[in-house]
Amino acid sequence: MTTLIQFFEYHLDWCDVNEGEFLGETCALSIALKNRQALGIVGGILRLDGRPIAVTLGSESYKDTFTVHFEKADASVPGAYQMINQQFALNNFGKYTYIDREEDLGLEGLRKSKLSYYPEFITENYNAVPRE
Repeated sequence: MTTLIQFFEYHLDWCDVNEGEFLGETCALSIALKNRQALGIVGGILRLDGRPIAVTLGSESYKDTFTVHFEKADASVPGAYQMINQQFALNNFGKYTYIDREEDLGLEGLRKSKLSYYPEFITENYNAVPRE
């Protein structure tokens, strides 16, 4: 339970540092953590000198694909994002052909980062709008 609390607290601290930019994820993260067993969700925390510096969370989306749903890191620690990504993959993705890093939210830096992993393919995203 302590790890779950640390994970959630890290997310809240990260949102504060990033001026609430992703605070909307808090509800989804809370639900995911609460229902992690039923959803098959696993996560990881990267620590430096005992202090959390990165967190990640994901689940199997298809038999050959693991999806990373959340990933946050301390941008002031060089390599924190790369290390949490690498270690999470090394410890959880052995049986999967693909890792779905989800969308880049239209953020140029996030898109550049995700493209640096040379994805096998990129899917198109669509928005549904109800008819009036």
